[in-house]
Amino acid sequence: MPSTNFTVRYSAGDHRYEISQSWCGIEGRVGFYSAQTRLDQLILQTLLSQFPPAWDAFARQILEKEFQITYFEQPSDALNFCGMPDGPFRAIAFPISVQSLRRVRFVT
Repeated sequence: MPSTNFTVRYSAGDHRYEISQSWCGIEGRVGFYSAQTRLDQLILQTLLSQFPPAWDAFARQILEKEFQITYFEQPSDALNFCGMPDGPFRAIAFPISVQSLRRVRFVT
């Protein structure tokens, strides 16, 4: 996506990392972490943190405009899961009437 960044800066004087994210030009969170923790751990901890509400609102706006779907933003108290390199996990629900269940076939 354009204007999407994941940035890690190291401050030798403070012996810490600054990790920030932006998606489609919308800033996410910025965190400051001690360099005593391994960088790979910090990156995963940062990605597994709460999904930025501004990103969720923008995703809802663009997806509902482009597709005939309803996007439910993540509740503020919900846990987040983010895989590497795929990104945050989101569930997709397909409502199916009871009488149509036998005709529906899911292929994985």
